Amino acid sequence: LVRASIKTTGPYGGNSESDAGGVVCSLGNANVINCYNTGEVSVNSGHFGGVVGVIGYASTEYKSIANLYNTGNVHWHSSGQYRDAMGSIIGNATRYITISNSYFTSSPPAYTTAGSTYGYPSVSNVSKLTAAQLQGYANTLGSANWVTDIYGINDGYPILRWQVPTIEFDKKQVYMNAGETLQLNLNTSKFIAAHSMGVVTYTSDKL
Repeated sequence: LVRASIKTTGPYGGNSESDAGGVVCSLGNANVINCYNTGEVSVNSGHFGGVVGVIGYASTEYKSIANLYNTGNVHWHSSGQYRDAMGSIIGNATRYITISNSYFTSSPPAYTTAGSTYGYPSVSNVSKLTAAQLQGYANTLGSANWVTDIYGINDGYPILRWQVPTIEFDKKQVYMNAGETLQLNLNTSKFIAAHSMGVVTYTSDKL
């Protein structure tokens, strides 16, 4: 199980064949769910994808890739090198991989298959979206783990719930009478920007 977010600032790979991915380069037997990549993935050769390079290439155990997306560019940066497999979601997918509820904005297709040797993955709800479409896909990715980025954390693209900013207050007791109003002035700039004004009002209904 992989649950993460990553923003890369440079290309992966080198001058020899390798596996690369925005979140996971190569895995034996594991599921990759609830994650995203926004960074560029650019290598000379090997299996490489926007989120996953390759999972259990010759394995016969079933793996799942689900509830994730990629907005980073995926491409070869050397036309003279050996080209193996690349995709906006996963570099190489076999019959033992299920890809579902996964989206991308980059140019390559979601995945490359290994052909008749290892078969074809099971695919559902995998598609290329515009930036505007993907920004509104938090509920589609799964509301239990995803929220719309109203905080300016990820350029408007869905974020994971653990990324939502929290507000901490000094541990002081405040006693209020029924009907009195407590006004909190928030100084967190991202919160203020997202909610137009940094004020939260709470009205007591108890003595």
